[in-house]
Amino acid sequence: MVLPRMLFYLGLLRRNLRLKPFELRNLQLKRLRALVRHAYENVAFYHRKFREAGIKPDDVLGLDDLRKLPVVTKFEIQACSFNEVVDRRRDVNSLVKKTTSGSTGIPLTVFADQRVEDFYAAVWMRALFEDGLRVRDKMAVIADPRTFPKKKTFFQRLGVSKRDYVSIFILQISSWLC
Repeated sequence: MVLPRMLFYLGLLRRNLRLKPFELRNLQLKRLRALVRHAYENVAFYHRKFREAGIKPDDVLGLDDLRKLPVVTKFEIQACSFNEVVDRRRDVNSLVKKTTSGSTGIPLTVFADQRVEDFYAAVWMRALFEDGLRVRDKMAVIADPRTFPKKKTFFQRLGVSKRDYVSIFILQISSWLC
């Protein structure tokens, strides 16, 4: 995690909480349009899906236009090579690779760069702060053990954001025994 970038994102996200509804809607629409344009221009899979549906980025002007976008299934993404679903300007090997648990069947592999990881960390922290978490509070994280971090974060080494990790599988066994 790059601390300054994560803190920058955290500041932006917290500021967004104070936006007026019309300001938030305009921001969301601006980001939606940028995301659609980016997917069309840089990701082969989405370019192909949009082309097959007869959609171009400029066709998405508002939220009502979302229904024009083609539906994408998890199975379609799983059937693609990594290079088809990753930004053409990125080297797949330089990205953080994560795999879902596969609870609906086959696990899905997703890729993100460090900026995305820092943004996710900021979203997580914003939610916790808004719910009353203090930086020195301890929490339990219940998740798939394959996603547990291999080492403590910078914050945890400072005694901040302390976490105990509990395997979701232990909870499943416990509920089965009861």
